[in-house]
Amino acid sequence: MYTTVPSEFQRAADRALQQAVHEYDERHGYRGPSFKNARREGATLTDSIIGDCRQAQIVEIAESGITAKIHNGNQIQVDRHNLEWAMRTNSRRLPLQAGDIIWVRQLEDGEWALTQVPEVEGAFAALNPNNGAILALSGGFDFYHSKYNRATQSKRQPGSGFKPIIYTAALEKGFTPASIINDAPIVIEDPSQENDWRPENYNRRYLGPTPLRVALRESINLVSIRLLQQIGIPQAIDTAKRFGFDKDQLPGTLSLALGSGYASPLRMAAAYAVFANGGFLVTPYLIERIEDNEGNVLFQAQPATACADCSETPNLQGTASARAISAKTNFLINSLLRDVVQRGTATQAKQLGRNDLAGKTGTTNEQRDAWFNGFATGIVASAWIGYDNSLPLGHGETGGKVALPMWIKFIRAVQHHFPEKPESVPDGIVQAYINPRDGLLLDPNEKGGIWEYFTAETVPTTLSTPAQPEEDLEEEFNEEGLF
Repeated sequence: MYTTVPSEFQRAADRALQQAVHEYDERHGYRGPSFKNARREGATLTDSIIGDCRQAQIVEIAESGITAKIHNGNQIQVDRHNLEWAMRTNSRRLPLQAGDIIWVRQLEDGEWALTQVPEVEGAFAALNPNNGAILALSGGFDFYHSKYNRATQSKRQPGSGFKPIIYTAALEKGFTPASIINDAPIVIEDPSQENDWRPENYNRRYLGPTPLRVALRESINLVSIRLLQQIGIPQAIDTAKRFGFDKDQLPGTLSLALGSGYASPLRMAAAYAVFANGGFLVTPYLIERIEDNEGNVLFQAQPATACADCSETPNLQGTASARAISAKTNFLINSLLRDVVQRGTATQAKQLGRNDLAGKTGTTNEQRDAWFNGFATGIVASAWIGYDNSLPLGHGETGGKVALPMWIKFIRAVQHHFPEKPESVPDGIVQAYINPRDGLLLDPNEKGGIWEYFTAETVPTTLSTPAQPEEDLEEEFNEEGLF
């Protein structure tokens, strides 16, 4: 049996997940050794390995670091700079002594570091967006420690990662990246609930009238809710179903705008594959072919493939994927998602040095889930971090801070397989110079305007009053939306 997963990609995904989970875990302090005074307590060193963690027993502690021995009797050195994280929450003192049994891990540069088995978990899924072939799938920190596959089995709220679906539905209804929606407090009356719903932005600040482009890249909650009010919940659900979501995953309330349904990382990666491949729905698959012991092919996968030059209707053989959204809508939403990386909540990804990156961070209520769903030429991937029991990750632990680093680590390791390709503009897309404050046309000689993309049918025809620079329009958003 041959799978679609290259071993290089799988190793990269596993490493990226483990490193990202360690980074989060270490920010929240050292929980102490596995056994204090192990000799006195009768504890013995074992050959236990969980993820990239293994046990070691401290032999000596010095100013420069600690010397420890691992199960095979070899001694290792943990230098002081690889202990610093544990000292930050212990008054700059190392809460260890000779004889303690600790967890250590070997870093990519060969050095050893003090660590601990993380209590938080993660998941990662990567696909070929053109045919759905699974390129990497990591369901947790260590399969043998927990066989629950979070990449495929989990039902987690996607949070702000769902907002591009809402924006897609809006673009299909005639909204544009320059459409203005009021970012202001709102009260939603719900007779079935004891109290009215009063959703907020993450930082509890509001911009007032805001273009959709700014609202998505800064993940503004109130704009998404008002947008859903205007397009209608049934329309948004119908759009989501074209991305592969089932209706039972999608609540029939305005909280849908903030990603209050549920999805697995694999489901989110498949949904974002629509954005990455030009607007076609693909089905994830893992088995490439099956051969018998004589090399005869017993099964060969024949996945439906995204094909922008094919007919809009897939043929009977199923070799062409069904189109989920039009090429024009796909181009506009891609433009918005690239802006999230260039100027929004995912600017950390710019360190990869690519111009084709696009995606969306996601953080759920009380930071119970952290996501990044994104793509580059030829690859799409979703990263998630959270607790299995849905404990909050902590204030400030957003998708951009927690999950995005995992995605970046993976893409950095495999991006040489995916050279950038120039973006093509489909027929029916035009640019216009507009006033970002009202979305109307502006004389190109006027300062403070911006060039924006529109479909030929939605390009504004009314002239605006002189603009102010766009940077005056928005306050600084350092965090993404509440959800």
